[in-house]
Amino acid sequence: KGLLNLILSEQLRQMRDGYSSRKTREKRSIPYMLPREVLLLEELLSNLKPMNCLEWGSGRSTLYYPRFIPTDATWTAIEHSKEWAHKVSQHS
Repeated sequence: KGLLNLILSEQLRQMRDGYSSRKTREKRSIPYMLPREVLLLEELLSNLKPMNCLEWGSGRSTLYYPRFIPTDATWTAIEHSKEWAHKVSQHS
């Protein structure tokens, strides 16, 4: 219940504040998500310290978020495109 309330509250605040420009971001390092979504996931991963994470689809988030989990934890991304998976892995 608490996590859902946090997510909904952040979404409402996001709509109230308006969307931030993504053009100011460093495209190679920050996931293509709204700034509040990025911060929320950073906080969740940092506080929960999961040992195993599963991501459906790969991209910038695959390269970015593992830094917020313990160094001995595992981040696994499931990607349907072999070519895209190879391209993402070249940036790690």
